[in-house]
Amino acid sequence: MLMKWLEPVIEVNCDGINDAIMNDENKKLYEELISILRHDKYLSVDNSSEIENIFLLAIRNAVIISYTTGLRDGINIYK
Repeated sequence: MLMKWLEPVIEVNCDGINDAIMNDENKKLYEELISILRHDKYLSVDNSSEIENIFLLAIRNAVIISYTTGLRDGINIYK
């Protein structure tokens, strides 16, 4: 129940963490990926966009899973 109540806060915090990761820690990796995708003449624009989206979603999912797991662990410590 508490996790359901915290969902909007989790969403906002995860978005902020994801933005920070993409702008700091993974910016160079993201730029390299985009460069490779744009220079691959055998890859269609649609496939290139799909690979880019998968990369971004994978990072976002990792942030959400890590954040909610840490939050649950923290809640369980105080039970």
